[in-house]
Amino acid sequence: MSLAYNTCTNIYQKVATNSSTPIQQIVMLYDGAIRFLNQAKKEIQSHDIPAKAVATDRALAIVLYLRGILDFESGGEVAKSLDQIYDFVTRQIIEASARLEIEPLDRCIETLSTVREAWVELAQRGAEEMAPQAIAPSPSNVVYLRA
Repeated sequence: MSLAYNTCTNIYQKVATNSSTPIQQIVMLYDGAIRFLNQAKKEIQSHDIPAKAVATDRALAIVLYLRGILDFESGGEVAKSLDQIYDFVTRQIIEASARLEIEPLDRCIETLSTVREAWVELAQRGAEEMAPQAIAPSPSNVVYLRA
């Protein structure tokens, strides 16, 4: 891809992130993780191991970031449940990467897609103030994803 395209993409992502709610930012992180998991599947199928490594590393970084911003004190059971989900997804990504299997990645995509839809539904209800305080993203701790 061209440098101009990458620059425009990065600017768009920063604007989208800066003008979005915390829940929308979480949804964008899920979108990124799912996108990288799908990319990893393609790379495994085409036997491009270096590209697979990049894609799985990026997906794993997002999942670990999501896990790292959990607020167990305020989030209670929701935070504990999300922590278990992120632990499962992390283990599945590592397994898929080590064994060069796409089935664990499919499980990750399915799991993250389900949780993503819950966040989307919460955002659509306009329940930002009613959202469980399991996560606390702010402009200072948001990850900018590169395509």
